[in-house]
Amino acid sequence: MVRALVESFLGPIGVQILYFYEEHSLFINSIVLIYGFVMVFSWVNLSGIRKRLIGAMVDQMREHPDIHAGAKIKRVLREIEIPWESVIDERRYPFVAPQMALWPRRKSVEVVKALLSPEELAAEALEELASLASPPDSEADPDG
Repeated sequence: MVRALVESFLGPIGVQILYFYEEHSLFINSIVLIYGFVMVFSWVNLSGIRKRLIGAMVDQMREHPDIHAGAKIKRVLREIEIPWESVIDERRYPFVAPQMALWPRRKSVEVVKALLSPEELAAEALEELASLASPPDSEADPDG
């Protein structure tokens, strides 16, 4: 009864599509599942590259005496080298994609540079440097 109701809503073309899907559902669902895994791994890969680049920039900033948490982004970009190639080569997965992308892109320095703005990386590195420089908040309040 429910099937007849669904088929009446779908019309003749929709019913043909339904029959096609039912006959090939394993193949169709496998493709969708593989696509989903590829996209999730691509998102995670780009996120890992971003975190590693920021960490490498913070390490360089700590060694540079003139750069502190309040430094300007342009100065950071002049003084600090972003290690694009070494970080990208560390990651083994061959695709990257931003969170809202529909298609993954082949991992390369040019693609990652297009997806990750040096200014945003420098700003995040400065934020992380500031959080590392500030003392942690004590959980116990001495005033009660």
